[in-house]
Amino acid sequence: MSPAGKWQPLSLVFLLGMGMAAGDSSCPSGCSCRYLEVNCTGRQLQEFPTAIPLDTRQLILAANNVSYLPAVELSFLADLVYLDCQKNLLGDDLDFTFIGVVKLVYLDLSFNNLTQVTFSTFSQLLSLVVLKISDNPNLVAIEKDAFANNTWLRHLDVSRTGLTFLDASTVQDLPNLRFLGLSDNLWHCNCSFLDFITWMTESSVHFPARWGCATACQPCIPSSGVAQSTDRSGWAAHFSTLSHTCSHPQDTKGGTKRLAAASGDADNITCYTPEALRALKMPAAEVQLDSSCQTHLHKQDYIFLCFIGFCIFFAGTVVAWLAGICAVIYQIHSSKQEEEEEEEEKDAVT
Repeated sequence: MSPAGKWQPLSLVFLLGMGMAAGDSSCPSGCSCRYLEVNCTGRQLQEFPTAIPLDTRQLILAANNVSYLPAVELSFLADLVYLDCQKNLLGDDLDFTFIGVVKLVYLDLSFNNLTQVTFSTFSQLLSLVVLKISDNPNLVAIEKDAFANNTWLRHLDVSRTGLTFLDASTVQDLPNLRFLGLSDNLWHCNCSFLDFITWMTESSVHFPARWGCATACQPCIPSSGVAQSTDRSGWAAHFSTLSHTCSHPQDTKGGTKRLAAASGDADNITCYTPEALRALKMPAAEVQLDSSCQTHLHKQDYIFLCFIGFCIFFAGTVVAWLAGICAVIYQIHSSKQEEEEEEEEKDAVT
C-alpha cells in the first residue's frame, strides 16, 4: 500500500472530527454563544431555537415569546445543567418535557403561564437543586407528590402565583429544602391548611419575603469556571452556596455584585381568606385555626353527652328486661305444651 493510501483513513477521521467540531460551534440565529453557554435573552423568539450546540451546559431563553418547549430537541442537550426560561409564554403542557435533560440542576420557569404542576412535570429531574416557578398568576394547583423525586431540591420559589392551598406533604418530605418562597399568594387559611401552617412554624426552612439577584451583572448566573465544569456536583455546589449567600445579603469585594434578598420566616406569609383572618401572619393564624378547628367541649356539651349516655344505658336496660321476660314466657309456654302432649300420648295408650 502506498504512503498516500495509508494516510487516507486518517484524513477521513480528521475531516470527520473537524466537521463535528464545526457543528458543535454553531450558534442559534440572534443568540450569543460562548464555551458551553447559549444566551438568547430578549431576542423576541417565538419558538425554541435550533442549531444549539449539543455540548451546551447553560441555556438562557429569558424574555422571549416561547410558548412550547419541545422534549425531543431538549433531549439532544443531554449535558444541560442550567435552563432559564423566565418571562416567556409557557403554558401547562410541560409533562415529560424534561425527560431528556436529567442532569438539570437549575430551572427557572418564573413569569410564564403555568396552570398546574403534576408528578410528571419534574419527576425526571433527579439532580434539580433550584426551581423557580414564581410569578405564574394562573398556577392554581400543585399535586402533593409533584416533587417526590426531587430530593436534592434546595431552593423552591412559588411566590406570586394563583395558589390558595399547598399540601404539607408536598414539601415536608424534601430533605434538602432550605428556602421556600410563598409570599404574595392568596392563601386560604382554613382547617385543611392548618397542617401546612404548623409545618411552616416548626420547620427550619426559610421563607423569604423577597429574594433574587438584583444586579446588572446577574450574579445568579454561574461564573465561567462553573459553566465550563463537566461535573454536575460543581453546579450543585455553586447553587447551594448561592442559595446560602442570597439569604445573607453582602457585597463582594469592590461592590460589583450585590445580592438583594430578604430572608425571613413564617411572619412574611399572610392569609388572604377568610375575611376574619385576612392579612394575619401565619403564626397568629395557626393559633386562631387551632382554637376553631380542634374539638373543644364546654359544660353544656358534657351535660348533653351524659344525658345521651344515660338514655342509651336506660334503653339498653329496658330492652334487656323485655327480652328476658319474653324468654321466660316462651319457656313457660313451651313447658306447658310439652306436658299437654305427654298427657295426650298417655291417654292414647290407655
